[in-house]
Amino acid sequence: MSSRSRFGRGVGRLGRMVVVVVAPVLVAVALVAGPAAADDSGANLAGRLVQADGSAWDATPWTVTAVPVDGAGDQVDTAVASDGSYRLAGVRDGRYRIRAVPAEERSGIPAMWLGGTLREDEATVVDVRAGRDLDGLDVVRFDGSNLPRRATATWRPYVKGTPKVGWTLTADPQEWTVEDDWFGGPMPVTDDLFTFQWLADGRPVAGATDRTFAPTARQLGRSLSVRVGVDLPNTTTSNDTSASTAVVVQGRNAPCSRVTLTGKAKVGRTLVASRSRCWAAPGTKVTHVWYADGRRVATTTSPRLTLRKKLRGDRVSVRVVATAPGYAKATVRTTTRKVR
Repeated sequence: MSSRSRFGRGVGRLGRMVVVVVAPVLVAVALVAGPAAADDSGANLAGRLVQADGSAWDATPWTVTAVPVDGAGDQVDTAVASDGSYRLAGVRDGRYRIRAVPAEERSGIPAMWLGGTLREDEATVVDVRAGRDLDGLDVVRFDGSNLPRRATATWRPYVKGTPKVGWTLTADPQEWTVEDDWFGGPMPVTDDLFTFQWLADGRPVAGATDRTFAPTARQLGRSLSVRVGVDLPNTTTSNDTSASTAVVVQGRNAPCSRVTLTGKAKVGRTLVASRSRCWAAPGTKVTHVWYADGRRVATTTSPRLTLRKKLRGDRVSVRVVATAPGYAKATVRTTTRKVR
């Protein structure tokens, strides 16, 4: 049985397909023409109540209603069959939205609309003309796995730290809330739900998805920002990207520990610049410049110097020069040792 009451009006038709723009998605509803009915009998609208994967609901009894748009037309109701199908008979000319609700009041379950939404103003609008039956008007059920949500940052996220190669930056997501059309809101987002993607000049940095990020030589001269997300299904975000930092500058390299000369400072023996090859920056290359009484006597990658006779009585030292991609050149110099 169908019942009518005055409401809604109609939309245009495009051949055998009606394309309806529904914020924020474009929904295409396939229309299958059935046998022609008498002009004064209206049209029959049919479809199913389905899960997100297209399978039928196991959720009867439900009622499906053709709700007129803008109050111009007849509202028509029908009960849903045990297999999840429905048929609205004798729907008059006009524009309608299709709504599914529990036949009896159930706390916490909202109306669900054709077009994959819980909001009437976002529902697909169907153009009905007498004598043209429409099928395939399936209404998708929402639950915790496919419920549309909207997450918003109260304030824009920002980046803590100085943008230098090798220095650690930290993303502060600020405070966020999430809301939907079922549970309502806004509700605060807990810290464990945040996701992060670091950007260099607006482009994602591969693998940079932690709260912290240390720029490398690849980001030298680029501005950084971070985009924050919320790890909930079907969630859209807004106000989610931080302002850009200043451009990344060269980092400062430093030895892991103090470089010293070890070994006996005696002709024929070898002095060693100990711990000279360990530096903070990855990929550091080291050069050793040896001096005797202030004059340069050797330049080598080796940390060792064999003391020859002509160095007897001189005071020997070494200057270690370190270079690394993205870092400024760094040098350290040892104290002197007198050769005997």
